[in-house]
Amino acid sequence: MGVVVSIVVVVLFAVAPAPVALGMSAALAAIGALAFGAWVERRRARAASEIAYAVTNRRILIRHGDGSTSWISGREIASVETGGRSDGTGELTFSRAATNLERLEALAYEEKGDRLVPEEKLKVEETFASVRDAAAVRKLVIETFGLKRDA
Repeated sequence: MGVVVSIVVVVLFAVAPAPVALGMSAALAAIGALAFGAWVERRRARAASEIAYAVTNRRILIRHGDGSTSWISGREIASVETGGRSDGTGELTFSRAATNLERLEALAYEEKGDRLVPEEKLKVEETFASVRDAAAVRKLVIETFGLKRDA
């Protein structure tokens, strides 16, 4: 099929006047750009659907679609917040205090002077998104890591 299309395009370019050939090449370029855009969106959607979450007895883990993994140790979790929908799915946001290295990195971005680093730069957050029964997962995290109920 692709060979036939290529032959037809070559024949059309050979017999068409220059303005028509330019119009056809612009149309083909537009079709190619649209196809590429659709391919990129499919890849993004697939990567987003390949995210996996886990709660172990030691940490929470997020395996991202690009193959990278992020985690927070259970001992470091300061709070877990839940946002949900009526069907029970929701987001869980875990926060922890920034490490000394992360604090130094935050300070490096600040201008020199006696200003304090904003509080949001001194904590790190990870989010579990679109979790089924988010309230049950929150309860599991609180019980596993001994967090306060209002955490």
